[in-house]
Amino acid sequence: MPPSLRSAWAIGTAIGGTTALVGVFLTGAFLSAVTAGAPGSTAPFTELTARTVSPLQATVWTYFELKGVQPTVQWESATITRSVLYALTGESDTYAALRVLPPVLLMLAGSLTVVLTGRLSDGPSDSVTPLSGAYILLGYAPPLLLLLWVASVPVVGPDASRWVHVGNSVVDAASLAGVTAGPAPVPATLVALTFPVFFGLLGGMVAEVVSNTVEREQGLSTER
Repeated sequence: MPPSLRSAWAIGTAIGGTTALVGVFLTGAFLSAVTAGAPGSTAPFTELTARTVSPLQATVWTYFELKGVQPTVQWESATITRSVLYALTGESDTYAALRVLPPVLLMLAGSLTVVLTGRLSDGPSDSVTPLSGAYILLGYAPPLLLLLWVASVPVVGPDASRWVHVGNSVVDAASLAGVTAGPAPVPATLVALTFPVFFGLLGGMVAEVVSNTVEREQGLSTER
């Protein structure tokens, strides 16, 4: 394996993992700032499950929604979704701009990966390409997939009464045995894998363009 590739993998893994934690932390800070009580005690968390949703689980639900995956409960032929941002702001959609948080963080991570790989690699500098930015996937996806599993909340517990409210529906608790609430697993897994690749690569391309521009200007200055 080329030394530059080993460096890119190591740097991408470290930066990707840090980016995932920073994104979740910032989302949790936002929820704490805009909710009156504990984040998991407000809608839509209380609408989708009769169980308590912890602040960490509420944060993960919200972070995945920023990527377009809303909290969901699905059983038999029924599917109920609730938007965290809509529940917090109603029709105003005040916090819609928060959806740029994951792409911006991932682009910055991709750019930083390319820059650091170029500076720290013990291989030829011209072997470092924008593709190095996509290596943040190696560090970003694993904690996100782990948090996705942690954020899965049973809709009802063993001590649930006969009938429970889920969304606007009243449902027999027995029919919800084993059903969980949280980000829809398949789309959540897809965004956890594709977001870092796409936006990391985009960030790597930006870093390369900026680097080439700076080098060209420095070359012109030297000629003068």
